[in-house]
Order: sequence, then structure tokens, then C-alpha cells
Amino acid sequence: MNLPDSVLLILGMHRSGTSFLSECCGLLGYDIPQDTGGPAEDNPRGHFEPQAVVRLNDTLLEEGGAVWDRIAPPVLPEPDAETFARLDEAVRESFGSARRVVLKDPRLSLTLPLWRAWTAARDIRSAVLIALRDPREVAHSLARRNGMMPDFAMLSWVAHTLGAIDGTHGLPRAIVVFPDWMRDPGTTLRRIAALDGQIVVENVQEHVAGIFIGEAVHGRGDTIASDSLIEELALDLFILLRDAAQCDEMPDEALLGPFRQRFAVLSAAARGVEESHAACHLATRAKIAELTKRYEQ
Repeated sequence: MNLPDSVLLILGMHRSGTSFLSECCGLLGYDIPQDTGGPAEDNPRGHFEPQAVVRLNDTLLEEGGAVWDRIAPPVLPEPDAETFARLDEAVRESFGSARRVVLKDPRLSLTLPLWRAWTAARDIRSAVLIALRDPREVAHSLARRNGMMPDFAMLSWVAHTLGAIDGTHGLPRAIVVFPDWMRDPGTTLRRIAALDGQIVVENVQEHVAGIFIGEAVHGRGDTIASDSLIEELALDLFILLRDAAQCDEMPDEALLGPFRQRFAVLSAAARGVEESHAACHLATRAKIAELTKRYEQ
């Protein structure tokens, strides 16, 4: 079927260093997308993400009334033959005949159930990197780029982060803290390579250090959440995961339960707004489809 044998999935919230991580994985021997976007104002070296896959993820979210910064779990199509064929097509368009690919898109934290079902159905070996960054810095960067309110950005950060953790149980995986891992890139590169049973080739560490643009990393600034409980939740979760990453571990499942409970309470109002918007969007889609059908007749 001309699909990859191995896929390295890079998950994590937007503005968490996923683009840089994807480029570095290319230096480790993974094939990066053929259709990756070029440099952008918010990312001088480009996003290193497969554009066909990004478009499909956006479409999958949109069909369920969701968008890229979703807080509640989105409604996804059934993981059936028709859906898998759509994923096949997107991967082929982005990677051609490449056998060992790095699949990076922050939206994967939301659409992961479909992609994981697809890798199982296609017998594709998969491993996972979860990019982690201080949620206050993420909120600051999203405020600069998208004008996003800090409370919403931090809730979306929690949703993406928990989605990445919860959706990857049983897979080889590691948490990579950005930009902290650049203090000792050799250690992190060896951890990444080991997920797929590889070794780090000579001079890769020097190449990685050479492409890192420190001044392009937006710091925390003065961005804070108006609801201190939301910021505390995000920061507490970040500290738990950061500490686990420093020990090359994943957090104990028993420790994550209280975070899910706190998140459910603090995100209830935002999720209600999302559901309302989704219902309006889907109703509009249905009306457009009905009018289009009438016109074509």
C-alpha cells in the first residue's frame, strides 16, 4: 500500500517547540514531510509539519464542529475503512514512499484516537514524543500570534497535554521539555533514538545546536490567567510532567486523576460554549448541504 513502516508521532500543544523537535528528528534519520511549509513570521525555520495531514486534521475537526484550539474532546468519525483511506491518502501526499517518517502536528493531540487506530490497522510501528512547554510561555506566545486569551490558552494546553498522555498508553514514548532540553541535547537525542531502537550518529548534536534559534523562543512576558485556579492547574500539571521527564519517566496514573477532575470543573463553561458553537456550525453545514443538493437537482 506504499505506507510507512514506522511513524514517530510528535504531540503537544501549539507553540511548544514541536517544529524544532520535528526538524531535529529529521537529523536522526526520520523522513520529514515533502510538503512541509517554509519559514514563517512565528517560526523562522518553518513548521516541519505535513501539510496534507494538517489539512486532513483540520477537516476532521471541522466535520465535528471543532477547531485547532479545542478544549473538549472533539467528535471524530468512525475508525472505519473509509476514514483510514483518507488518512492513507494524506500520508502518501505528505511523505511519498518514505519508510520511516516523523508525523508532527499539534492537532494530533485531538485526533490521536483515529491515527492510533490507523497505525494498528495498517501494522505501522509507532512511537511518541510529547512536547512540553511551560503553559504560561505557551499562553504568552499564543497571545502574540493569535490574540488568544490566557485562560483559554491554558485550558487548551491542559486539554492537549492530557490528550497526548491519555492517548498514548502502551506505546514507546517520551516527554521532551522545551526549550530546556537544549541545555543537554545529546541526552534527549539519545532518548528519542532509543524509542525506535536507533543510535545517534556522529555530529548530530552539533547540527542540532547549530539550528536552534534562541531569540525566536518567546518567553513568558506578562501574560497571566484572569482565573488563578486555571493557571495553577496548568502549572501544577506542567511541574508534574517536567519532573517525570527529568527522570525519563511518565507520570504515575494515580497522580493524573485529580488533574482530570480539576480540569473538568474549570473547563465546564468553556466546553459549554464550544458545544453551542459546534451545534450552530453543524446546523449551518447541514443547511448548506441541503441547499446544494437542491441546486444540483
